[in-house]
Amino acid sequence: MSLPFTVTIEPPSWLNGHLRKTRRVRLAVGLTLGALVAAPIALILFVYRPSQVPVAAWGTLVVQSQPAGATVLADGQRLGTTPMTLSLAPGPHSVTLQRTGYTDLTQAIQMTARQTVTLAENLWPQTPRVRALRPIFPGATISDASFLANGQVVLTVALPPSGDREAWVVAANGAASRLGPTGARTGLMASPDGKAVAYLASTTQGTPPSDPAVATADEVWVAPTSGNRGHRLFTLQRAATDERLVSLSWAPDGRHLLAVSQTGSAGALGWISTASIHSRLFLLDPLAPAAKTGDGQMILSLPSEILPDSVVWSPRGDRLAFLARTGSRVALCLVRSDGSDFRYLTDLEPSTSKRQPFPPIAWAPAGQAIVYARSNPPSTSSSGWLFGTGSSSQPTTSLFVDDLTGQQPRLVSAAGGEAPGWDLDGSIVTLVLPDRSGPLLVRAVRPSGQSQIVSQIPLPARDPVLARWDLAHRQVIVATPAVNGGDLSSSSGVTFPSSPALDYWLVQWTAEEPR
Repeated sequence: MSLPFTVTIEPPSWLNGHLRKTRRVRLAVGLTLGALVAAPIALILFVYRPSQVPVAAWGTLVVQSQPAGATVLADGQRLGTTPMTLSLAPGPHSVTLQRTGYTDLTQAIQMTARQTVTLAENLWPQTPRVRALRPIFPGATISDASFLANGQVVLTVALPPSGDREAWVVAANGAASRLGPTGARTGLMASPDGKAVAYLASTTQGTPPSDPAVATADEVWVAPTSGNRGHRLFTLQRAATDERLVSLSWAPDGRHLLAVSQTGSAGALGWISTASIHSRLFLLDPLAPAAKTGDGQMILSLPSEILPDSVVWSPRGDRLAFLARTGSRVALCLVRSDGSDFRYLTDLEPSTSKRQPFPPIAWAPAGQAIVYARSNPPSTSSSGWLFGTGSSSQPTTSLFVDDLTGQQPRLVSAAGGEAPGWDLDGSIVTLVLPDRSGPLLVRAVRPSGQSQIVSQIPLPARDPVLARWDLAHRQVIVATPAVNGGDLSSSSGVTFPSSPALDYWLVQWTAEEPR
């Protein structure tokens, strides 16, 4: 009978050390070769991110930019330059556009199998061109600044000592040409195409009224840009002895004109109205022949003051948004151009009445919704909008969108922002005042709620900041409180123009010419 046993042979000590060293070398070589083989595999897996969905069922992403030639990065990987079309697996992706001299734009997208997503972005130059808008004549002041439909700038200038108004078109090189007649006192407004002007006049013009409280503006005149006086379009049939016309506003297509009348006057407490004020809105036809100057169509009567120049037409001209003030309350209101469907949308901060001539509201490009900036509750410290000085870690305003369906307005951004505009790509742009020393910032809020600082304007942030956007031509008119009513040069070399109330600036983001 045999028994199992194990024989152990112990090698000499010198051979045992050699074998251990050999095993260590083989292990190191194995690990190195494994790493060299695994690294490309891992890189391929990271770059291509294979999906359970076959490649034939991936989604298609069309990427465009203005200007073209921007580098496209999808999930951090450079894939080409715009314009381009690529396939991406279904699911979330991050797409970034980069171009020298422009701000990088990053957007999160959701790809769906066999669906096409188009990403079209207007790139923002990092530093726009800023030009001070100055009165045409020494001693004159700018009472309003706006854009024509073609992007040209129109200035309404008040001349000393009479205060007569004139409208001037300012070319890109600074040259100016006058629109319409001379001698208009109030309500001078150029039509969107720049081919006509409307202004207010009086049947007793030149004759001082016996009662100084009775204003004399009771007529609307329309004149061609050739300079003649034009013809009378409308005569106000006063509902009270002190009713007068106070402002005019053109519809976007130039086929309608809105006249606002007012009865009563504000009290002596500045922006707080202590007297009873009544307003009426009249819709006029500026294309009516001179022989048919009817009374116009009264579309609305309100027991409040409609703030001058606060009317903002919808792009289709079928609705009007405006600001109405009663006592210390400033309300955002809406009405159809035929007088129907009047809506009291919300209250804005009382200081909105100081924010003329640009109200903090804007229409969506298709006119289906409106965005407005509304004040957040005031800080308990002596800073923020209530006191106008100091700084706060909390934004002073939030952006709300009302889709006009009767639902509650939705908050689109609590990150703050002033003077909203609605871009053609659906983004909402605002001006941001980071502090009292830094430049103005431009924030874009996309429909998805993503927001990004896209540009900065080399102007000091001064509260309040007002803006009238022309995003179709990538430009904005910014109005800020005048600095000490005089000239002031900053350390950056920017010189501020003189104005008794506001300084006006033209800010333009001009795309580079194709190379």
